[in-house]
Amino acid sequence: MKIILLLIIATSLQVNATVYAQKITLSEKNAPLEKVLKKIRRQSGYTFFYESALLKHTHAITIDIKDGELIPLLDQILNNQSLTYSFAGKIIVIKSAVQPQLVIPPPEQPKPPINIKGTVVDDKGKFLPGASVKVKGTNLGVVTNAQGGFEIKNVPDDAILTVSFVGYVTREISVKEDISVIKLAAAPSVLTEIVVVGYGTQKKENLTGAVGVIRSESLSDRPTTSPANLLQGLAAGMTVTTQGNYPGASANIKIRETSTWQGGSDPLYVIDGFVRNAATFSQINPADIDNISILKDAASTAIYGVRGGNGVILVTTKHGVANQTYISYNGSYTRNTREITPRRMNAFDAYTFANQVFEQKGLPATDPSYYTPDELTYFKTHSYDWLKDTWRNPWNTSHNLAVSGGTNTTKYYVSAGYIKQEGATSNSFNKYNLSAKLDGQISNRISFNLNILTEWDNGDRPFWAYDYGDFNLSNIYNRLLMVTPGRPSFINGLPVGNFDNTNTANLAKGNGGYTRPTNNNISPSFQLKYQIPGIEGLSAKGTFAYNTTNSYTKAWRNAPSIYYFQTAGTNNHIVTDKLDFNRSGGYKILDQAQISGIGAPTELQESYGQSSNYQLDLMLNYERSFGLHNISAFAGYEQSAFRGHYSTIWDDNYSNPDYQQINGGSSQSTDWYIRGDENQPTGFASYLGRVDYNYASKYMIGFTFRADGSYVFPSNKRWGYFPAVSAAWNISKESFFANYARYVDFLKLRFSFGITGTDNTAPWQWQQTYNFNSSSGVYLGSSLPISTTLGSTINPNITWEKNKNYNLGLDFGILKKLLSGSVDVWYKKTSDILGQRNASVPSTVGASLPAVNYGIASAKGVELSLSHENHVGDFFYRVAANWAVSSNQYLKYD
Repeated sequence: MKIILLLIIATSLQVNATVYAQKITLSEKNAPLEKVLKKIRRQSGYTFFYESALLKHTHAITIDIKDGELIPLLDQILNNQSLTYSFAGKIIVIKSAVQPQLVIPPPEQPKPPINIKGTVVDDKGKFLPGASVKVKGTNLGVVTNAQGGFEIKNVPDDAILTVSFVGYVTREISVKEDISVIKLAAAPSVLTEIVVVGYGTQKKENLTGAVGVIRSESLSDRPTTSPANLLQGLAAGMTVTTQGNYPGASANIKIRETSTWQGGSDPLYVIDGFVRNAATFSQINPADIDNISILKDAASTAIYGVRGGNGVILVTTKHGVANQTYISYNGSYTRNTREITPRRMNAFDAYTFANQVFEQKGLPATDPSYYTPDELTYFKTHSYDWLKDTWRNPWNTSHNLAVSGGTNTTKYYVSAGYIKQEGATSNSFNKYNLSAKLDGQISNRISFNLNILTEWDNGDRPFWAYDYGDFNLSNIYNRLLMVTPGRPSFINGLPVGNFDNTNTANLAKGNGGYTRPTNNNISPSFQLKYQIPGIEGLSAKGTFAYNTTNSYTKAWRNAPSIYYFQTAGTNNHIVTDKLDFNRSGGYKILDQAQISGIGAPTELQESYGQSSNYQLDLMLNYERSFGLHNISAFAGYEQSAFRGHYSTIWDDNYSNPDYQQINGGSSQSTDWYIRGDENQPTGFASYLGRVDYNYASKYMIGFTFRADGSYVFPSNKRWGYFPAVSAAWNISKESFFANYARYVDFLKLRFSFGITGTDNTAPWQWQQTYNFNSSSGVYLGSSLPISTTLGSTINPNITWEKNKNYNLGLDFGILKKLLSGSVDVWYKKTSDILGQRNASVPSTVGASLPAVNYGIASAKGVELSLSHENHVGDFFYRVAANWAVSSNQYLKYD
């Protein structure tokens, strides 16, 4: 520290000595100060730093000095100029010698507090009782009275009021503004969102049925080939079961528990208003989905009549938005690894255990089945895993590009998507989607919608004679696990023959052929809507949709060569790398698994299928409000039909396996097989309607009705009638609930009852059938003509299954969505289940009796949905959970 201080003092003395050593000679008369400073700079080497404005009002300098010192000279020319100076190294800083005076204003006297009052209303001028009015930054605050009025005393005259009410945008306003009437705008909340229901839309707060809603935001971050896989866990009461883990796999969906043993449990799929099947739903590009509604109770499903018995999934695809052009792209790449692989013994442990089994069986020690010590020593370091030899980590990638926009009269949406999946074996899947949608306004009263959805996909998987169409390749997987661990799958690149004369590892790699299915689907639709003049709210709408699907599958089956190698070890259990040329039957044979069943080393199968269906809807809609009374209704007619056909051809024994076309096989008739048929055509006609009424969104009631006609039943039973009624009470809008409004944002009670149906049975059971017999009858001359006999006994009275559905629900929201959800309790009873009676029919009855509508079954359950969402600064998060329990019971089953 002392050394540093001495250095500072020494440096300071050195600077002063240098300054005083400067000698300046000047002789000026009435010279500007700036001129004098420049001459001092030239002689001294010091640079002057100052603001030009400081020298504007200085007086002229008259001086005559020879060999003067710098500091006295500066004092002489600057002191009477109201200027001062200081040194900063070789710079002399000049500044004003007059310091500005700080003017301190007198303290402002606080203004006295004021009393305020006003009224809070909505954007329509309606009073908002129970609204919160608080003085920002204080504990002052009140709740508005029944007339929306408020009064607060002793408020600072510059205070800011924070006004809030459930379902409205919070507003801040200064008390200096006009606060006599404060208007709040309705918030775009969950309650006011539009929900797609059967043949229309409703506000969520006006729903009287059990409807689950899934928005596109919940689907966007889940890469998959099928939208069915996206729905897992997103709605209470909906079960999603994957069809497998193979590329292109979709999922099976079940809504609530079934109460029948006939038919399946698949729900009805409706895409943009048109009935489709599960296959079409799985082909949609998930990126094109805007929202999905899950209809669960009779109030929401009865409008679909006979096809709504297992619930309904409504899919709405995206539209363009007026005056907003969007170009969006999203892509993903996902790689998967095995989490769990069945634990297997290594070769040493497996053969040690085998020896113990042989010993327990009583085999003599000299039996060649035993693994000898030299062999066990070898297998300590030689163990093989055929599954590992063929496994590759699956991966998939997806890419979606969409363009949308338009004007107030024309809106468009165009998108393209591509998905590729590679499986764990030599299997893969590719899917391409292209969609286009155009919404237009032809005139003030006429609008239209044109929509086209297209999809192409193709797959590729190894051909395996024992998979029987199983895309999961389960049989190959099992065999790869069960191969003895001491036998290698390949030696020097050659597939090793197993004890059953096959090599599943080689076939899993695709060396035994392939199965390549290809599908394409085109679904255009057109809608025209007309606002009828003279009656406000009345409109007519006509819609036509068409769907065509084409499929083609090419399956090539060949038996590749497998190889056998010499063995070593005391009991010949060790496989060496030398080919066994002395083996009986040869060291090289064709894989016998691929020959099994056809007796030929090669075979080509080609299958074609085509189907089409259409739907025509004619609707008359009415929607209008009369004060607080709101009514919406529609009536309509619907017609649909389906038809299709398929054909299959295959040929064996190809002389040139590289030419894999149907005309390259054997010309022997015993090697050919051709078959085909027309699918059973179907048709429906329906009359339907709905009326919904609500008073101030407080009391709601709805009626739906549908009459379905189906070809499945006889003419006197062909029409089924499916009514439903529902009601809801928005308790949170009652005046007596105002005291709880600060805690409970929304509370609604719902109840519904209705009848739905199913026709999941074979058609024409009511019509007599006949059998043609070529080996019976009466001889006419020398020949035996074909005779006919009666078919099975008929039932002319078969009819629909009928489901009576009851649903009681409660929707709630607490503390501005900090907790919201719904609870539903439901019961369903199904009667007139069609089936053959067995136990009650005496064994002495020789005939095969027809099916009758006798069965009764029921199902019941409870569903709970909860969600929590919140803002923490600019961060938003949402957490949701669903829980459901259900059971079913057969009440009458023979």
